[in-house]
Amino acid sequence: MNSDNNDSDVSSLSTNTPESPSIPESKEPTCGTGTELVNGLCQVIKTDKEPTCGAGTELVNGLCHAIKTDEKPSQENLFFENVFGFFKTLFNTK
Repeated sequence: MNSDNNDSDVSSLSTNTPESPSIPESKEPTCGTGTELVNGLCQVIKTDKEPTCGAGTELVNGLCHAIKTDEKPSQENLFFENVFGFFKTLFNTK
């Protein structure tokens, strides 16, 4: 046996040393629209602006609600309700 071969075998071995555990970097969250970062948490941004309600709605206690009316349905609506009712009876298999 040649001692040179044994020396080269030993030198090619690497020593495994335990690595220190890696600590993940703390990353701040990305807040969405209408929110802001407060103490590391996303919170809703409070505003004094009242919402704008769309057609057929009204503002009640800060929220938009549908306006209730006592109006009778128009002739056109009655026609479509009857047509839909007719087709519903055709496909109703109960």
